Amino acid sequence: IGLRPRMLGGVCVSSWVPAAPGLRAGDEVPDWMVWAALDCGSAGPAIDLVQRHEAVLTGELIADLRRPALVGSDLRLSSRAISQDGRRIVTEVALLEGREIVAVARATWITVDRNFLECIAEAR
Repeated sequence: IGLRPRMLGGVCVSSWVPAAPGLRAGDEVPDWMVWAALDCGSAGPAIDLVQRHEAVLTGELIADLRRPALVGSDLRLSSRAISQDGRRIVTEVALLEGREIVAVARATWITVDRNFLECIAEAR
């Protein structure tokens, strides 16, 4: 979906100009794309907290889409970690257009050993 998140002092930020095949500027972005942006945008702080041999998997994503995002609009995501307990990391993310909130979400991330993921991939 074109996000390039980066960490800035413990906060993950990314700009996003939504685009989708068959949609024109001003059309509503499909909800699944907004959910994907929130999921990706909330991952940065969790990834920033794990060790080199670990990865994170989405455990849960709870979102509130407050208004439609529009194709071609200049949006930004901002996220941060709010807690970490063992293998569980909770982050929150906001999708904004200017000062207006488009959507917010809270994500639970679970850390796993990268070797475990590689074993699963090789088994396929």
